[in-house]
Amino acid sequence: PAIGYGLIGGMLYFIPKKNGKHTADMAAAVAGITSNGTWLAGGGYLGYWRQDKLRYSGFAGYGHINLDYYGFGGKPIAFSQDAAFLMQQLKFQLSESNYYIGGRLQISKITISNENEIFKPNELWNNGVGLIAEYDNLNNFLSPTKGLKVHAGYDQFPEFMGGKTDWGRFELYSHWYIDAGDKWTPAFRFEFLSATGDPPFYAYPY
Repeated sequence: PAIGYGLIGGMLYFIPKKNGKHTADMAAAVAGITSNGTWLAGGGYLGYWRQDKLRYSGFAGYGHINLDYYGFGGKPIAFSQDAAFLMQQLKFQLSESNYYIGGRLQISKITISNENEIFKPNELWNNGVGLIAEYDNLNNFLSPTKGLKVHAGYDQFPEFMGGKTDWGRFELYSHWYIDAGDKWTPAFRFEFLSATGDPPFYAYPY
């Protein structure tokens, strides 16, 4: 509803391992467009290395996004932003357990391209580093039918890395799948988001 009706398409390529029991790596590409002029394109890679002891995620993309901002109450304010982003993430398995810890690097450039009474044309860099802790015993990455995944992460976007303010973001979510036979898989999701410091208006929790 925020960006109109549209169409999005993607391609996923599986790269199998020599041992068929190990999770295959995946390369993906995606592109889409909506009725309000928003469009995006990007791609990424998911790597499960060293018998799943190392999990790598990398994504990059670009998009032109037209939105209405309701943060001030009353009449929404229309604005457009061009966004380029890059994310690199690596997680390490703790011994032979289902626990993982890791870190990530995020680089993005947001360009506000239209002018109104609130937003002026501007270029904003959001570059940050983060820490991740996870518990994951899902029986399948793409279509799990049993297991629990709990993820906690904190990202800090310091001013010395190119931003205009110091701010951070904390996320906590869990996915729980219950095996209830051949036809049903009940699933439950919890998500919590919080911002710290002085984040830009588009980075507040939603």
